[in-house]
Amino acid sequence: MKVFFGVVGCVVLLAVIAAILHDEFRRRFDPGPEAIDYGKRGAAQIIDGDTIDLEGVRIRLAGIDACELDQVAKIGTETWPCGTLAKARLVELAAGADVRCIWSELDLYGRALAICDIYGTNLVLNEVMLQEGLAVAYRGSEEGYVLDPSYEAIEVKAKQTQMGLWKTDFELPSEHRRKKSP
Repeated sequence: MKVFFGVVGCVVLLAVIAAILHDEFRRRFDPGPEAIDYGKRGAAQIIDGDTIDLEGVRIRLAGIDACELDQVAKIGTETWPCGTLAKARLVELAAGADVRCIWSELDLYGRALAICDIYGTNLVLNEVMLQEGLAVAYRGSEEGYVLDPSYEAIEVKAKQTQMGLWKTDFELPSEHRRKKSP
């Protein structure tokens, strides 16, 4: 009888743990009721160099951080509108395209963190922005720590070839935001 209750107790305990883990998983990875299978396809409205709206879902391009719209960099004594240029390039890439985004979690602002591509091609928007030096690899809250090593490699190559931001004197977008916020 003791063995029976011990087995039943273990089964109940495992069921409770599974329920807790399931709830935690849904809380962390559920992008909301508007999502269909954690992804969408369609025409994208470009918000800035790393944020789009796709069929009513606000999406942040995962793993990258582009300049803010009001942010500029310097090339010698001239300004280089890195925020405006990043948005313009994303508009160009997505123009008339069937953009597909797949995500697994939300950021602090309720945006889906996604890898987005032009459906039917090998063109991944997140990677193009890094390759062309119009964004940096996202560093999270720890200074210098890049969340995605493959994106760090893409950034290093853009830096070596002085693409986009890497030919300028610029501050990281995260630093620019930090200085602007009260």
